[in-house]
Parts: sequence; structure tokens; C-alpha cells
Amino acid sequence: EREEEERERQMQEMKISEQKIIDEIVQKELEKRQDDDDDVSARNVPIDLLPPQEWINSGEAVVFNKTIRAKLPNNSFYRFRAVVNPKPVKLHADLFYFADQYLVKPYIPPDSPLAEALMASEMMENFHYLLTEVQLDNSHFNTSSGKKEISNLEKELESLLKVSHDNVNKLYAYTVERVGKSSSSFVWKIRILTEYSLSYPIGDVVESVGFVNLATARVWIIRLLEGLEALHKVGVVHKNISFQTVTLVKDTDFGTTVPKLLYSSCGYTLISMLSRHPNKQGSRLEFPSCPWTPPELLDNNCAKPQRLTDIWEVGVLFIQVINGVDTVLNYPSPQEFLETTNMEPALHDFLSKMIAEDPKKRLSPLELLPMKFLRTNIDF
Repeated sequence: EREEEERERQMQEMKISEQKIIDEIVQKELEKRQDDDDDVSARNVPIDLLPPQEWINSGEAVVFNKTIRAKLPNNSFYRFRAVVNPKPVKLHADLFYFADQYLVKPYIPPDSPLAEALMASEMMENFHYLLTEVQLDNSHFNTSSGKKEISNLEKELESLLKVSHDNVNKLYAYTVERVGKSSSSFVWKIRILTEYSLSYPIGDVVESVGFVNLATARVWIIRLLEGLEALHKVGVVHKNISFQTVTLVKDTDFGTTVPKLLYSSCGYTLISMLSRHPNKQGSRLEFPSCPWTPPELLDNNCAKPQRLTDIWEVGVLFIQVINGVDTVLNYPSPQEFLETTNMEPALHDFLSKMIAEDPKKRLSPLELLPMKFLRTNIDF
């Protein structure tokens, strides 16, 4: 009788574990379908995700082409299609100082269960996204070569949507539209919706302390290389890594400071477009200059930054972080800095692999990450 009971118990346990596996498979399948449905939902959006038409007409709400899947502050996923309540904001030391920028809230339909739950908590009080608006009114962008540049920008933004990494500022959505009544007065309006959190430009931090100790700087460089690898993996080149495009964000869960890459690819592209074809009222834009220009960009005016240019720029940034912002003014080149500065062999080796004059001799993020300087706890 006892054997019978034991057998029955084992059978019961097997049934439970089988059911668990089935439940997990079903759950995964439903999640997969939910993700697959995102593309479909662009054509067949539940009307309740859209704000009232008068809000859209007045500019109080901005609607995007696809449903956006994102996380709430409590890490649960939700979906939205529009943002509302734009509040103008000026960000300090920001690459997009020429753009109109707004803090916005996601539009959550008032009759949805999520709205009720959020009303009961204060979770959304300090939760915003950043909406950046850039206008291009130069008639060049209505020519065939100008339209090609617009099309290339859209492709870059589309690739950026695929990047989801803690050390890359997240792009959630974008719109590119042409407004105006006649072809001579058409204006292109580009809207970019990204994550927003209280942060500090890395240059401000370095300037205020003089230089950052190696232990901290090493953590930052590991994070930046991991972020860069995530970009390169989907074919995105950042093209402009500098004090204007790296920010330090406080991780509220762990109390640590996390560096993030801002304006990947699209920052360089938009400034490049506006520097060559300025707006009617705007002044000609220029990139923040750095005396240590990557050699491959010096030799050829038409050359565009490549993946290995990103590596050079991260290397230069790292040198400024550990040795001071003015290092690029005090030495004619990074090679000169390496030759005349006394440092540990592991650090010297690491830097030389990032700022090699020949781009082919620079290492990729995946090759740099296992290097001795990053993986051993040496007291410098």
C-alpha cells in the first residue's frame, strides 16, 4: 500500500512538473506573439492608445508610427503610442543645444487598468522621456541628394531602435515628416524620443575633480566598450564620442554611477547635415573640436568615421578622464602622451591598442575587453 502511495505521489509530481513546463512554453509563445504583434499593431492600433484628436492638433500630444514597448519605473513592461504634456527643457553641455527639447509623459488611456494602478502610486511623478525636435528648412533637403540624406538618417534611426543596452541611451521612437504647402517651402521635421534620467556630462565631472582615479575610470571604460559593442553589433557607428555624448547616470537600484553613450550615429549625422546646409535662420553648426583628430579623418576630408574611429575617440576620452581635460592641449598627439608619461605596462598596452595611428592596428571592443588592464585588479 505504501508503494502504491509513493507511486501515486511520484505520478502527481510528474504531472505538476509537466504542467509547469507546458505553462512556461505557453507563456513564452504568448510573449513572442505579443512582440510579433507590435509590427501588426502599427496598422491596426487599438484606438484607445491614441490621445484625443484635439491634443494632437494643438501639439499637446505627439503620436508615433508604431506602438512602443517600454518599461515603467517598477520594471514592468507596458505599451504606448503617444507622448503628452511637453515641457521645454535645456540640457547642460548638450550636443543638441540647437534643437527644441521637451520632457514628455507617455499617454496612458484614462480608462485602462494601468492608468488606475498608476494613479494610486506616485511612480510616474518624476518619470519622463526626452523628445528632441530638429527642423531642416534648407531647400537642399528637397533635392534628390538631400532626400537621400534624409532617407539615410531614417535608416540609422531604424537600426538604433534595435539597440537595448544599459550603457547606450535608449531610442524608443522617431518620426521624420515633411511639412509645408509647396515644394519650395517644405520643411523636414525630425522627432526623436529617447530615455531621460537625471545625469551629468562626464566632462563636467572630470573638470571639477581634475582627473578620475583609475579604479573608477576602468569601470566606466568597460561599460562604454560594452555599449559600443552593442552598437557595432547592429551595424551602428557612434561617430562622435566626446564629452558632449557621454553622460553619467545614477543607478538608483545600486547607487552606482553608470556611463551612457548619447546620440549614437544620429547626432553626428544631423550636425553634419546642418553644418553643410544650415537652416535659414540658424548659424552654421560645427562639431566640438578635439586637437587629437583621428588620423583617418585628417587625411581625407570626405572620410566618414568608422567603427575603429569610435575606438580612437573612446581612447582619447579615457586619457582625458584619467589625466585631465587639457591633456589634448598639452600634448601634440596621444602617441606623444604615451611616450612621455610614466605608466604601468598593462595600461600603456591597453591605450596603445585604442589610439594606434593605423586604424587596422586598433582593437575592437570584444578584443579590448579581455586585456590585462581591464581584467586584473592591479594597484596603480
